[in-house]
Amino acid sequence: MPDRTDHLASLFVAGARAAAARDAWGVDAAIDELAVRVAGDADPAGVLGPSAARAAAAALERLWESGWQPAEVVRAVRRSSGPRHAAVVTEAVVADPAATAAGAPPPWRAQLVDLAAACAHGASAPPSRPTSGGAPHGWFALLVAGAGSWVEVTGTVIEALGVLVGLPALAPLLPPPSAWGRGAWVAPEGSGDPLLEKVRALLAKAESTAFAPEAAALTAKAQELIRRHALDGVDPPGAGGAGDGRGRPSPRRLAVDDPYADAKSNLLAAIGAANDVRCVWHADLATMTLVGFPADVEGVEALFTSLLVQASRQMLAERPSADRGRGGALRAYRHAFLLAFAGRIGERLAEAAAAGTRAVEAERSESMLPVLADRRALVDAAVDDLFPRLRTGRRRRVSDAEGWLAGRAAADEASLGPAPPLLRRAHR
Repeated sequence: MPDRTDHLASLFVAGARAAAARDAWGVDAAIDELAVRVAGDADPAGVLGPSAARAAAAALERLWESGWQPAEVVRAVRRSSGPRHAAVVTEAVVADPAATAAGAPPPWRAQLVDLAAACAHGASAPPSRPTSGGAPHGWFALLVAGAGSWVEVTGTVIEALGVLVGLPALAPLLPPPSAWGRGAWVAPEGSGDPLLEKVRALLAKAESTAFAPEAAALTAKAQELIRRHALDGVDPPGAGGAGDGRGRPSPRRLAVDDPYADAKSNLLAAIGAANDVRCVWHADLATMTLVGFPADVEGVEALFTSLLVQASRQMLAERPSADRGRGGALRAYRHAFLLAFAGRIGERLAEAAAAGTRAVEAERSESMLPVLADRRALVDAAVDDLFPRLRTGRRRRVSDAEGWLAGRAAADEASLGPAPPLLRRAHR
């Protein structure tokens, strides 16, 4: 027969399923039943803690095996329900035995370190919170100590678990806990490249300076390094390579945060298209999966960060017409601005990439189209493996002409450097 902990955990699960179905009555019924079951206990939080931990561990195990990573889970809950629920899930993840087992890949461990630091400094954690050790279910009691009401915490936990229950499966980018004992994880080739680290450092300086000529010079230097890096990694036709000597295509997920996440994703997709990196947009999660050769993906991420800063800076500096500067009209203006900025940046990158391809072909006296075709074919095959049911969606339409024109003008002024990475886009 199931023990008391199992029975209480089943009530948490029932409440979570009701929350996922937006069944408020079912959530209240689960909370009421839990209250009845612990009515005679001197320490309700101590009784409910192991049960809440068991229910959370089951929900998290499904997510780990479905392609999710710790930071992604917490972000999804925060986007869906807010910081209180995210704090609950953060505590549960940091205490989850599966997520914290030995053998985790370095990126996974790094996320846990960041989440543990958030727990230690979060508003939900009382000053006496232990930094390590303790029972895995202790996070429930800690939340109760911070809130003062185990009933309130129980409701928040059930609602947070409801978000976890409703999350869809993702393409796996890291091995799940069940696979950690089967061999060492190998980072994709090209990650951590010293030259790309220098690119990111230059772009970080460009984003932080208020002096436009300095930012343009730093961005131009960073772009020059990306171009040189791309050229060095491309095999000439007939060399027997796939067009890039630095590994094979691999995926990476990037969070694209609000406001205007959909419009920002257009900018990321435009940069990716110019660099032979395929971009798959998860609209419900505001997350983009990039698939390409590791060095290309690194360069796209660095360029996106820098150009997004430039776009945001110019967008906030622009003043729409006096009668359009408030409320929904302002939002429509800025959404159109970012979409136009993305479109024009894509055009500029494609034009510069085509010019770069012609220059290299003239230097080598041979066409690079076969190499580029091989590289694109490998990227496309990787996308097909990860997303066998991929669909093409429709973007939101632009509803503000003034914002559109301002965005294109800002894109013409944005600093790209001499050119985008060479050998990146050939005529199909």
